Amino acid sequence: MKRKGLVIATVGFVLFIFHNSMFPASQSGEQSRFVTDLANNALSKMRIPAAVSEHMIRKTAHFAEYFVSGTLMTATLRAYRSAKRELLFADLFFLLLVPVCDEFIQRFVPGRGSSVSDVLLDFCGGVTGMLILLFARRQAKS
Repeated sequence: MKRKGLVIATVGFVLFIFHNSMFPASQSGEQSRFVTDLANNALSKMRIPAAVSEHMIRKTAHFAEYFVSGTLMTATLRAYRSAKRELLFADLFFLLLVPVCDEFIQRFVPGRGSSVSDVLLDFCGGVTGMLILLFARRQAKS
């Protein structure tokens, strides 16, 4: 049951990422502005003399989405296999494949485009999630 739950969560999360990529630029921009306004209002209420930009919010969202994705993918692969070398290749392959597909989808959405820098940022988020999960598992075993 744990395995099936991980597969469902991982596939569901990847579909969520792809779904977000299908929003036209105008709608995606509205979502980013909304989160930017929330963050800046929170900073203001806490009397922190700083502000975040929409660009910063967008890039943080990229990293965070793929951090979760990397954690889920790694947990799912580990639930089915135990050969470490084989799993590392599979992890890295999927952690790169998903953002490449995500950026490819965006090429066909009005007002959006694909970006190699976003693929790299997404991959870094996924690898960070993978490494933290692997480190946590190693610590739990010792």
